[in-house]
Amino acid sequence: MGSGKTGNKFNNEFRQMIVELYQTGTPVKNLSSEDGLSETTLYKWIKKFNPIPLEDGKSFTPEEYLNHALH
Repeated sequence: MGSGKTGNKFNNEFRQMIVELYQTGTPVKNLSSEDGLSETTLYKWIKKFNPIPLEDGKSFTPEEYLNHALH
């Protein structure tokens, strides 16, 4: 996998890709060892980017909710 780094931080596209890999069944332990990330960091990304399903079939991420609430 590419590092997805911009400076010292990982870009959101890379973070979302990691969360998608987690959602498809890749264990956090594997993701952290492959990319040199701490499991704590990965769990923060999962919490931030993991979609929350709504009753109407739509979903949103906590990040999307915050962006919507601030505007």
